Amino acid sequence: MFEGIGDPVALLDGQGRVVLANESSRGLAGPSNIEARADAGARRLAESLGIESGRPLDAGVLAGPSVREVVLPGERTFLASLYPLPEYSGQSGRLVAYAREVTGERRMR
Repeated sequence: MFEGIGDPVALLDGQGRVVLANESSRGLAGPSNIEARADAGARRLAESLGIESGRPLDAGVLAGPSVREVVLPGERTFLASLYPLPEYSGQSGRLVAYAREVTGERRMR
C-alpha cells in the first residue's frame, strides 16, 4: 500500500533520518542519481525543509501537522505536508512527510 502512493512519502525518525521511503521518493534524488536508493530523494526533501539527518527534529515541526512549500533543483515546487506521529513502542519524535508536486499549477497561475 505504501509503494502504491504516487506521491513521495517518507517516515523520519526523531533524529531526522529516513526510516522508510516509497519508490516515488526516488525521483526527488535527481536525474544524476538514477541508481540512488529511494531514501536519497527523501533526504533531499527533508533537507529542503530544514531537517538535517542525525540532528533532533525541531519542536516546531513536532508541534502539529503543517504544510510548507518547497522548491527543489530544476524549479520543481512541492507542497510538503508534515505529520508528527504519537509515541509508539517507545519511539517518539517521528514524522511522516508527504509531498505533492504543484509545479504545473504554479506555472499556470
